[in-house]
Amino acid sequence: MQVLATHGALGLSNEAWIASGRITDHLETMLRALRSNPAPAEGADPEPHVEALQSVAQTLLLLDRSDDAADFFERCTKDSPMRSRPAQRARSCLIAGLQALHRNQLRTAWGCLQRAMLTKEAPLSVTVQACGALAALYFRLGMRRPASAAVERGLALLGPDAARHGMARAVLHGLQVEFVVLDLLRQHERLHDLAFWPRHEEKAGSRIGAPQARALIQACRREAAAYAFVVARLDFLDTLVQIGYEGACADGAAMAHVDRLTSLGLHAHAHAARHELALACIAGRKTERLRQLMLVYAGAGRARCGQQHNIEHDYCQAKLGELNGRDDAYIAHYRQYAVQSLVHLRQTCAYITVPSTVRQPADEIPKDDIASRLQGRYRRAYQYILANLHREDLSIRHVADEIGVTERALQLAFRAALGLSPSAVIRQCRMDRIRDELSNGDVTRDSTTLEVGRRWGLRSRSALSQAYKAAFGELPSETQSMALT
Repeated sequence: MQVLATHGALGLSNEAWIASGRITDHLETMLRALRSNPAPAEGADPEPHVEALQSVAQTLLLLDRSDDAADFFERCTKDSPMRSRPAQRARSCLIAGLQALHRNQLRTAWGCLQRAMLTKEAPLSVTVQACGALAALYFRLGMRRPASAAVERGLALLGPDAARHGMARAVLHGLQVEFVVLDLLRQHERLHDLAFWPRHEEKAGSRIGAPQARALIQACRREAAAYAFVVARLDFLDTLVQIGYEGACADGAAMAHVDRLTSLGLHAHAHAARHELALACIAGRKTERLRQLMLVYAGAGRARCGQQHNIEHDYCQAKLGELNGRDDAYIAHYRQYAVQSLVHLRQTCAYITVPSTVRQPADEIPKDDIASRLQGRYRRAYQYILANLHREDLSIRHVADEIGVTERALQLAFRAALGLSPSAVIRQCRMDRIRDELSNGDVTRDSTTLEVGRRWGLRSRSALSQAYKAAFGELPSETQSMALT
């Protein structure tokens, strides 16, 4: 399920192409339809056309054709209707986040997906896809609680009606089960030194065992019975539990599932499944199957798998050396695994909220969906804006002078890339910073919203209230009250 969430392919319209696995057939059908109707008819609602472009782009991303996907994502952004700028920005953020997540640029993906998820005017499909992708991102970092919270938020948005959005609901419920099973597998006593994965995160007594995990899988399987792709993933998870905790000889069936994913062109998903199976084989002491898996992986190439899978590859190779009595191989791979785990720890710490009073230098400002869409010197202009949001006198003229262009050139570049003026970007960034301060609990009841606004260059209470309500649909005082309750 994580592969669907990672690429935003949650199937809000019950798309049978994912459920049946006919991915390439669906892609060809969609491409033919777009070639015959490259643009929406005059006067027609452009939303279905944009959804079709996004579906094609996400399918190409799913098949690891990122360059082709980028072209369709760009068309999707350009053709999005202008009826609601916040909704358009939310879709743009989702697109940038999915592409960054596919490239393993997790910091950028996190910023983009957060903004897409929190935009109130965003279409339901955009918000739910952002929730699913964020859940996959958090779980990739070993952060179980925020991953589960993102899934629960997506399910809450879908509402209680089980008949609506069946595919999306099945994938999100499958994600919940997947998180439980994969966490249980990595907590096996024979994987006690899997330091990449945080241990004992939940309260004592709240962990479940293999029988409960298998019961959860079966319950979810009944609910997702109409979606063959989801059912196949649940069956694979069930097999992992049997191999790791019950010593069952089911590794042949699990390997057949991995081979099928490869034949469908889902190479990244196949790599992830192969490593999950390798961990189960370590837990179940199936040395021969583990050796075969590592040989297959070496032939497939490591570059396409992403950082997490490379770390677990080194761990699996080290364990294979240990099981075979080859101390030299064990030490060499374990050393590499330890180094990569420390790198992972540093990256995870980057997701901890930094107090707003600690401002980053311009050259350390993380890229987000805006920075990734601007070109060259105009990206420097955006960095200058972020570094100087606290200045009351910040203006377009200052920004243009900083990068050596005219104000007109700056305006045209921002509108062409973002559909927004530099002034609108400054205003939105200030509102985002103010909302962060009001929401994260750093602001006390004795602090006024105007004091927060002044820290970000706003001196007028009325201007702050109007701009904040236009951005988030509520007053700053309402956000502060919710954070303090």
